[in-house]
Amino acid sequence: MNSSLIILVIASCFAVVAAAPQPKQEHPEDPVPTVNVTTCGGLVDATSATIEFQLGGSIRADMRCVWIVRAPYFTKRFNLVSSGLKESDGLYFTPQSKDGLGTSQKLGSNWNTDLTGYAVLATTKGNLTYPINGGNYRSFENALFPIAPTVPGQPTLRFTRVDLEVHSSCLYDSIKTYNWFNGEYRQVSMICGNIIPPSVTLQDGLGFVLFVSDINNERTGFEFAYE
Repeated sequence: MNSSLIILVIASCFAVVAAAPQPKQEHPEDPVPTVNVTTCGGLVDATSATIEFQLGGSIRADMRCVWIVRAPYFTKRFNLVSSGLKESDGLYFTPQSKDGLGTSQKLGSNWNTDLTGYAVLATTKGNLTYPINGGNYRSFENALFPIAPTVPGQPTLRFTRVDLEVHSSCLYDSIKTYNWFNGEYRQVSMICGNIIPPSVTLQDGLGFVLFVSDINNERTGFEFAYE
């Protein structure tokens, strides 16, 4: 089962991060990383990879990049090869499971979850409907939607439609919303049924929407917009 991790870089120079499998796992170590990522954010789905963003160059002030990392291993190893990060910049690792986003990351911890959907929302404004192709969502969904505009701003996130399984404590199907604050993602709401949560302003320009479902009572999903 693939495991998921979120890498967030808040930087004004450059960073190189190499991710490789732990020894003695189900698959052998790759002699060299199989994927080289140079974009600001995205999905990294490989047995090993190197993230080289703006290597030797510069990143605009207040720029945010979010990478979702998946690999067929229960644990991962990350090596910071080179960095031009300043004291005011940051490189953050956040574990993700069906229970939500972790507030800290310990290398070697186990995360056993499989992504069923994702989209990195990097424009200054936008919207998303899930399921993307309409119809009902599936059982055992685990979908991630980081909101990380490449142009600095404070977008407001608002849900326009919610149709999930109903439960008083949202134990079955749920949407969790997170706001980036003081170096970590903080949960601001958890909803289910047909509840439209209050709008939230992303003061630091970063947010996250996590959707999970259980085994039955699939509904038509949700829609949200940010600007």
